[in-house]
Amino acid sequence: MGCASISLAAPSTEQLLPNTTKGVVFIPNWDELETAFDSTQFGQLLLDPVMKPFYDDLQQQLREKGNRRLEKLGVTVDEIRKIPGGEIALAVVQPAPGTGVVVLIVDVTGREAEAAALRQKISQNLAKQGAKRTARATADLVEFELPKKADETTPQVAVNFLRGNTLVLADDYNVAAAIFQGVANTRKDSLANLPAFQVTTARLKKAAAPLNPHVRWFLEPFGFTEAMRVINPPKEKSKKPDLLKILAAQGFTSIRGLGGFVNFADGTHELLHRTFVYAPAVPGKEALPGGQRFNLAARMLDFPNSAEMPVQNWVPREIATYNTLNWQVQRGFAASETLVDEYMGEKGVFREVLDSTRDDKDGPRVDIEKELVANLGQRITLITDYQLPIGPKSERLLFAVETTNEAAVALAVAKSMRDDPAVKALDVRGNPKDKKETSGVTIWEVTNEQATNVPELQIETPGGAIQHTDFEPTSFQQPAKPAPGRRRPGRRPNGKAPNAAEEKRAIPNSAVCVVHGHMFVSSHKDFLIKVLDHITVNEQPQSGIVAVSLHPALETSADVNMVLMEMEQGFELTAARGFATNQHCLRIFSRTDEEFRPTYELFRNGQMPQSQSMLGKALNQIFGDGKEGSIRQPKLNGAKLPDFDVVRRYLGPAGAFMIAEPDGWFLTGFTLRKQVNSAEASPATRR
Repeated sequence: MGCASISLAAPSTEQLLPNTTKGVVFIPNWDELETAFDSTQFGQLLLDPVMKPFYDDLQQQLREKGNRRLEKLGVTVDEIRKIPGGEIALAVVQPAPGTGVVVLIVDVTGREAEAAALRQKISQNLAKQGAKRTARATADLVEFELPKKADETTPQVAVNFLRGNTLVLADDYNVAAAIFQGVANTRKDSLANLPAFQVTTARLKKAAAPLNPHVRWFLEPFGFTEAMRVINPPKEKSKKPDLLKILAAQGFTSIRGLGGFVNFADGTHELLHRTFVYAPAVPGKEALPGGQRFNLAARMLDFPNSAEMPVQNWVPREIATYNTLNWQVQRGFAASETLVDEYMGEKGVFREVLDSTRDDKDGPRVDIEKELVANLGQRITLITDYQLPIGPKSERLLFAVETTNEAAVALAVAKSMRDDPAVKALDVRGNPKDKKETSGVTIWEVTNEQATNVPELQIETPGGAIQHTDFEPTSFQQPAKPAPGRRRPGRRPNGKAPNAAEEKRAIPNSAVCVVHGHMFVSSHKDFLIKVLDHITVNEQPQSGIVAVSLHPALETSADVNMVLMEMEQGFELTAARGFATNQHCLRIFSRTDEEFRPTYELFRNGQMPQSQSMLGKALNQIFGDGKEGSIRQPKLNGAKLPDFDVVRRYLGPAGAFMIAEPDGWFLTGFTLRKQVNSAEASPATRR
């Protein structure tokens, strides 16, 4: 009698998965997830008849993409969808360095017969692909070997078993066999016993109780990225520095794990998500605060909490997103030294750049540390909006850092800008002004130009590790001589060097200004002028409600106050459950309709692959062909989408706040229901 007929209660998925699991998504109940999602406004949008042509196309594309992922396991998305009786888990496991294994675990309680029939169909599907049953396969633990592809050194395998009410599919025999044994005998090396998973899950459960998540997930970031490189290797080897390797060498492996709970339509929120980043102190540094708990560049992770984070009155009301964060700027800047050196592959580059900027007679003669960084505060803000008509470059960003000495920062910026021929001096209206004029506010605009002889950074440097101290080894050694193609600050790049392949790249426009206690850096001068105009009008004495309403601030907006009040309740709930008080280090506000409108319109017009927005570039990386610099081809027909005004009414405001804790950071985010035609209200109580 095969093991499939043995009646066994399904152990929890985390008890079955090994402690080498690097990423996993759990869906406790698929039917409940679908019902809850369909109850949200976004779910209702997808069910709106005007969305049907596009949604049908989307579902087909997702089904085909999912089927391609599952094809090597011999199953389709629709076939899996029919059998869950309990939790589903999709995991990435790294049993050894340089490996990556996909595991699908399904609790089929009450649907064991359907699961058994599916196993027969899997065998048929694999046979159609030319797969052969291996010699070690049994009736209980089936293994097929797929035909070897031209780019493979060893053929892939597909393994499956049904034991009790647990169905498992995997692409590695040993991983599947260990899970097979774990169904009947509790395994000690399980994910459930991994400290990072235990701490992360316990923290999330305490915050979420009594609400059970519709989706939960866990990630060990470095291991997951390494495993995914094996599972989905790039088509071309990147010429860029290996950032993962650099970050690992610079102490960021102190981030042991990330986990999250996600809920839809919980009665208050359209979407509620909680995320915990588990980053315990380096042994021996437990008593130190903030980023001082870590080594090397990881000390940049220093985000102090504060009770007061009001929406600044310089922020105009008409923006798409607002993000504000506390960061120890001076400590972060100092900690970045080893990261820059590691990135360049040569110890001392960071310090040499600073010295050259300060001392080079042909340079700006600015002491960046003393004249600029030392005079910056700890609050950093990023806002975004977009220009009409919408095109690939419509998204605009403005970055602001508080100053503790505005005059000193303004002088440092002026010294670094005024002798640069690529920089223009403008007044607050955008009109040209003399670079040497010191009266009034100056906008420094870096104009777009084609850069030549700007060598791409190379990290393929022979050698071992740069030693920054005797106790802090990194992944490179100090070479006896600079590697070919490298240059020291202040020297002209060697265009003939092997690593210095010339290419022309456009340096993007930017605009810088120091005023109102902040240093502003914007992607577009027009956006900066908009903010400065708002500041100027609101600083002048006003009489009458009409004048004030012409330039309202974000803090007067009803939707932002809805989000702020929801955060207040989140602070109270957090304190009531024994966590940190109302102290927090990050606040985020988003008008999701305005945030996603540029993406939507570009997608609708078939221009999304050319988008210069952060989202557009990310999608190019995810859905591209794996070749650097190539523009991906759209996979969906955006012309089937309705006018954005139809979509807008389904997209409500969203917010998030983060608390720095002794062993990591806890982020709570939510989306509220869209209040159509809601009137603006006076500001609510804000921290």
